[in-house]
Amino acid sequence: QNAGEGRAYLCYDSTNINCIADGVSLAEMGHAKDDPSKPQVNLEYVVRQEDGLPLIYKDYPGSIVDVTQCSDMIETIKDLGYHDIVAICDRGYISKDNLVDFDNAGIGFLLLLKAGDATRDLIAKYGRKVRLHSDAYIEDHDLYGLTVRHRLFGNSGPCRYLHIIWSQEIADKERRSIMKAVSEIEKSLAKMVKKGTHLSIQKEKEYGKYFDIEIFPRNRKIKSYERNSKAIDTAIELEGFHILASSDEMTCSEAIDAYSKRDCVEKTFRALKTNTGMDALRGHSNANIDGRFFILFIASILRSIVFHSSKNLRTKDRKNYTVSAIVKELNKIEAVIDYKTGQYSRRYKLTAKQKAILSCLALSENDVDEFAKSITSSYKS
Repeated sequence: QNAGEGRAYLCYDSTNINCIADGVSLAEMGHAKDDPSKPQVNLEYVVRQEDGLPLIYKDYPGSIVDVTQCSDMIETIKDLGYHDIVAICDRGYISKDNLVDFDNAGIGFLLLLKAGDATRDLIAKYGRKVRLHSDAYIEDHDLYGLTVRHRLFGNSGPCRYLHIIWSQEIADKERRSIMKAVSEIEKSLAKMVKKGTHLSIQKEKEYGKYFDIEIFPRNRKIKSYERNSKAIDTAIELEGFHILASSDEMTCSEAIDAYSKRDCVEKTFRALKTNTGMDALRGHSNANIDGRFFILFIASILRSIVFHSSKNLRTKDRKNYTVSAIVKELNKIEAVIDYKTGQYSRRYKLTAKQKAILSCLALSENDVDEFAKSITSSYKS
């Protein structure tokens, strides 16, 4: 109801929870993050980036992949009532069909491109300009970037805005990692030659990424090997890059800023799994699981409201005003019954900390007292 005017950035992501109950039909084998050997139930959320408020949740069978489920969520997002929506998703949701669905629904998008031939071609074409031109430097993020218009799927479909971003810090880190891997492979190959050990097909494929290896076909022993400098250099040149695709025109800096806040969904999932036991589904039926997910959704909304409302308190004291600390403090407020009058009332005076928390939530001591009185009414009824 508070959709308001202006652009709304909505972050969309999913998680999965292992479930081995026989009565839960949604539990199916999929790509579980925690334990791939067990069935899972998938859960997706849409969270408003502005204040971390969860707007939509859906549970669905564990075997359905994110890129397939996305089209259903697009229709649900469309019905929220916002006039200008940009959906922010990770690389798991990008496909030609999904982008068409976003366009047809009038929803903008900001997506991270998957690594592949298309991204390699773009980096090969524009990478040098991004890395070496001083005007590509984005001071606010200490990154380098360039925005170009380009079609995503061959020559079909409209041109999108592609934001090619490079981090020197990540590139240097990955370069060291590649060179360390090359050195380790070289040591392994030297040992295999010395001992006359045969090279498996799997290892040949793995080592062949950075080395030209010649083997004797009869026994698969190594005849010779040498570094493939061109392959190593190409791999290094690709490091430190990632590419964001947006439907609407925006600068590289705007795209980075919007996408960097996508973790509001991940933080919601992490909080639910850490503080509410959502890391495992302890239910025996679909109805039980549906009810549990609904309660968790309400809990995530309340958590978001508390977190967003108390941000001024955290600027002064971050440690003592986390959501967990706030809930713990408010749990100290008790109401007791006066057996003479049959009325409930607050047991203690409120502490300064409790008053500060309640003030952030637009509540007062009088509101607490009124709530205590309402307990009496509810018991009488």
